[in-house]
Amino acid sequence: MDPRLRENFIERVFIYHRWHCYLARGMTPAALVDFHSRHKFSVLARDEPAYRELGRLVADAGKRDISEAAAEYIRMLMRALAKIATAKQHANNVLMHIMSLRER
Repeated sequence: MDPRLRENFIERVFIYHRWHCYLARGMTPAALVDFHSRHKFSVLARDEPAYRELGRLVADAGKRDISEAAAEYIRMLMRALAKIATAKQHANNVLMHIMSLRER
């Protein structure tokens, strides 16, 4: 009955579905970068340290076995997305990050 929990759950279901679509096409370092780029703000809104850690993992994906990197990535991603984002986190992390990107 909690709308925030429901929204969080549904978002994770959709992201996990997209993950499986990427896996079905064949995971490559470039595909992992693309997936991360499309979902990084969802992570940033919930867990900034996880956002940084996932970014490092993606950056190093070409240096290791991609299936191992992908398995570690999805574990870390789902753990980070399990946290509930707050309005303050959105404003402080995501919106400020987007603003700094636009000012360049």
